[in-house]
Amino acid sequence: MFVDDPLNQVVTAGEAGRLYGLTKNAISQAIKRGALRGRFSGDRWLVTVADLVAYQRGRLPFDDKIPDDLRPSFEQAKGLNHERK
Repeated sequence: MFVDDPLNQVVTAGEAGRLYGLTKNAISQAIKRGALRGRFSGDRWLVTVADLVAYQRGRLPFDDKIPDDLRPSFEQAKGLNHERK
């Protein structure tokens, strides 16, 4: 796997929550109960785009909610999820 693989891009729990219409607390709780893989760094929870997509099991947000800097990662993840189904 390449280091610059877009699926390895890291987002905070707050960013992940905004992408999926959830609260930062909902994402943090999912990590704490083991439903979503993440790590605690400094004062925040972090998740990779790949883990977030796996947690959502292919249920991606509406395209207009995806920030421009994350769009390539989600487009690639969307393609990978369709291939696995």
